[in-house]
Amino acid sequence: MTVKRKAFSIPLYLQILLGMGAGILIGIIALHFNGTPFIQNWIYPWGRLFIRLLQLIAVPLVIVSLIKGVIGLKDISKFSRMGGRALIIYLVTTIIAIMIGLSMGLLVKPGEMIDQTQIAHIQEKYQVIAEEKAIVAEQSKEQGPLAFIDDIVPN
Repeated sequence: MTVKRKAFSIPLYLQILLGMGAGILIGIIALHFNGTPFIQNWIYPWGRLFIRLLQLIAVPLVIVSLIKGVIGLKDISKFSRMGGRALIIYLVTTIIAIMIGLSMGLLVKPGEMIDQTQIAHIQEKYQVIAEEKAIVAEQSKEQGPLAFIDDIVPN
């Protein structure tokens, strides 16, 4: 009798939490030891590639799931009810999201509590930094060593 051993005996949710904690810890250490260039050149491209791959697969996955669901219907009359129900759910959730967003905007009134002199001070303070960043961005047209990996997957 052979006993199969799982590759990861740690539950998935704990692996995710440990990964998040490790990411936060590595980020703090990198900031403390000025590891920003290393992160931007060697770690950031892999994360961006991962996100782009997720975006690349999302639309085909949804379309194939919808097609499979439609093909799996035995009674065509259920299709119209399901489509109508999906449309109603979509419209209702959209209206609820709009109502929540508008009510929070009217309730909180973002930007209204900031004094005009404070706004002018903030703009003056960060104008030079913004101009420096724009110059650096123009100069950094030549990207890091892993830029070719980032360009493989379209966004």
